[in-house]
Amino acid sequence: MIMGSSTADDVVEDHGDPLWGDLINLDKYRWMPLNKHIWDHWCANYVGIQRANLVIAKVPLIKGLDSELANRYVAEAKALRAFFYYNLVTAHGDIPLITEPMSYDQSKNLTRNPESEVWNQIIQDLTDARDVLPNTYGANDAGRVTKGVANALLSRVYLWQKDYANAAQAALDVINSPAGYELEPNYADLFNGVSNYSKEGIFYAMTASGAATENIWVQQRDETNWIILWGPFESWSWFFQPDTNFVRNVNNDIEIGDYRVDTVTLDSEHETYDLNNDGVIDGKDVIPTSPPGNIHLMKYIPVNVDLTSGAIWSGDLG
Repeated sequence: MIMGSSTADDVVEDHGDPLWGDLINLDKYRWMPLNKHIWDHWCANYVGIQRANLVIAKVPLIKGLDSELANRYVAEAKALRAFFYYNLVTAHGDIPLITEPMSYDQSKNLTRNPESEVWNQIIQDLTDARDVLPNTYGANDAGRVTKGVANALLSRVYLWQKDYANAAQAALDVINSPAGYELEPNYADLFNGVSNYSKEGIFYAMTASGAATENIWVQQRDETNWIILWGPFESWSWFFQPDTNFVRNVNNDIEIGDYRVDTVTLDSEHETYDLNNDGVIDGKDVIPTSPPGNIHLMKYIPVNVDLTSGAIWSGDLG
């Protein structure tokens, strides 16, 4: 999210605040090892890999554990290990490839493996996993890795390898899955904070409102695992402002009916930014023909929440 969105052409980080220099440096492709977000990304993914390696190595040794359940646990761990390595190899290229539990002292002598070896391990892990994982789980196991997760990621991996035939087949396996994946009729509903467990969702990060949760980036205390600064003059999405050229195109060039508009513009349902500075967030707050540099991405802002007083929001979206 951070290393990808910050560097994309449709958003801009250069809002002039030196407190967020690491984000600005990502946006400008000044990537250095001590950048907080690069460091967090590297460490968090390898923490995940170490945990996955422990599961893969130790679960088969548990006495009395049902063999089918043990195989599923190992398959889940392999899919997650592939996910963590995918995050790392797409960002860093050649990286250390670790497939066994490792002590701190052992980690001091690590060297980088060729990128091709990492991709091969990812493909092997996902192929192994998809042959074991179920298509769906019951409600009590929502968020667990499924066959659809493995196939969806495998499709992406094959695209990176320019293996288009296998990428298409893995994608079709998702499309035709008994899990019943479907696109949402209204694109903006994917970000409304209300439509939980969409049929479009393949892999969910399960978190609890008000509980300390840990994800790939940082530990925080709200649904998004990141503090949301809100209204009337700033919000979480302040970190990821749409490029003004992109917003201009939304106003003038994108055809009517394009569902992406609701994730950028400030219409009567989704607006949360007091553009005209009258102290009220209402239908008058629309993007002008020549937008300023402080437009927000609506998909990062909660809807149906009073944002007019200004504070840090960490409530439950429902």
